[in-house]
Amino acid sequence: MPRPYTLEDARGFIAHAAEGINDGTLIGMAIADPEQGRAIGSITLHTGSQWHWHIGYWLAPQWRNQGITSAAVGTFARWAFEAYRDLIRISLFTLPDNTASQRVAEHAGFTREGLLRQWNHTAGFPEDVVMFSLVREDLASTDV
Repeated sequence: MPRPYTLEDARGFIAHAAEGINDGTLIGMAIADPEQGRAIGSITLHTGSQWHWHIGYWLAPQWRNQGITSAAVGTFARWAFEAYRDLIRISLFTLPDNTASQRVAEHAGFTREGLLRQWNHTAGFPEDVVMFSLVREDLASTDV
């Protein structure tokens, strides 16, 4: 995500999500407050190719550390494997110092693969990221 994240960035995110849903390049969902049903975050599958997708997410700070994000990421990823039979891999990356997001990935069943140097450029400069993956074989015990 851009840093700082401005209102214009948020408007661009919403416009991009609507465009991506229309052209089939992403599937975006709100993460909802379990009691009131209002949006408290977002989760997106970027479809890329028929075999390899990427998942991204964010959650409002007051809702973090409750297992909501891990549950959303795991559920959405498993749904994607069930709904799209050609899909073989979902990737997820975090910044190296974002240990909370790394815990989300691991709790959702993703495997840490390693450091990708200067992979991300969304902040306006090259940044390293930690790559995680979930492959269909990881779900063999759940019959997806």
